[in-house]
Amino acid sequence: MVNNRRLVLWDIDRTLIRSTGFDRHVYVYTITRLAGADQVRLPPGGTGRTETVIVEELLKANGVAPALLPEALKLVEQGLTGDLRKMRAMGRTMPGARAALAATAGLPHTVTTVATGNLRRVAHAKVTAFGLAEYLDLEAGGYAEDGRDKTAVVAGARERAGRRHGTTFSAANTILVGDSLSDVIGGAAGGAKVLATATGTATAAELAAAGAALVVPDLTDTSRIVDAINKLTAL
Repeated sequence: MVNNRRLVLWDIDRTLIRSTGFDRHVYVYTITRLAGADQVRLPPGGTGRTETVIVEELLKANGVAPALLPEALKLVEQGLTGDLRKMRAMGRTMPGARAALAATAGLPHTVTTVATGNLRRVAHAKVTAFGLAEYLDLEAGGYAEDGRDKTAVVAGARERAGRRHGTTFSAANTILVGDSLSDVIGGAAGGAKVLATATGTATAAELAAAGAALVVPDLTDTSRIVDAINKLTAL
């Protein structure tokens, strides 16, 4: 077993990219297909939820039977992966994300992947659309299929990455970079320290109070991000 490795997990939405407009477009399309609604009610915003929970809330808000969840998830997955050009046109990479991700991927003995509430295929589509996939070992990632919350997603990523790279990733050598309170709370419960970015709906004070090891305004200070990862996951 190789033990001198660290695992850096990246949340996607509002941490690496923002594709809110495109996501909402797909949710509206999904409800229209399922229920023929003239006006679609979108659930309250906020980050950190898994795709499964978001779609459950979407169905409930529009009076669609819960039994249609599998079909709704299929439609959402198809919609979010079917037009990467439109996704890219309606979204953007978060400030500093590409440089921070590239620098992290270049660190020695470091596995970089995602721990996201997105479905696996959706996550792959998003990082591919914005040119970030080359910095990530996506086969080692954690996704919505791992469970209903971020705790399960992070735990799934740790287990999967450990099997793939022949080591054990614990809270001592695993860090999650994310923007939401769910990232902070779920990351810690799933076995990771959390470097939080105040780029989502939670404030820096809220992220710190929830237990983030470090809170930064965004990812634009690449040196600070790298230094924090080195210190928090010392090999």
